[in-house]
Amino acid sequence: MGVPFSFLSLYSCLPCSPCTLPAGRSCLVKEIMERLELKDRKNVLNLYLNPAVSDGYIRLLYPDSSRHLRQKYLLTVKGLTLYNDIKGGK
Repeated sequence: MGVPFSFLSLYSCLPCSPCTLPAGRSCLVKEIMERLELKDRKNVLNLYLNPAVSDGYIRLLYPDSSRHLRQKYLLTVKGLTLYNDIKGGK
C-alpha cells in the first residue's frame, strides 16, 4: 500500500508538538500551516487537508460546517494506524 502524498506531508508536522493529531488531539489549520511552514491557507486545504479527509485519514471536528470558527482536524483510526506504521518503521 502506498502512503498518500497528503498524509506524508501532514505526517511531517505530527511528532511531538502542540499540533499533534494522534491520540485524540486536534489541530487548527493555522497550526498545521505553521508546522508545514506554508502560508497559503487555500493551498493547504486543497493540497493537504481535503485529500486526507477524502481518503479517510483525518476528519473534521465539525463535519457539517467546514467553515466553523473552531474547526479542527483529527486523525481517524485509519490515519492513526498509518501514522503508527510509519512511526514504527523509522
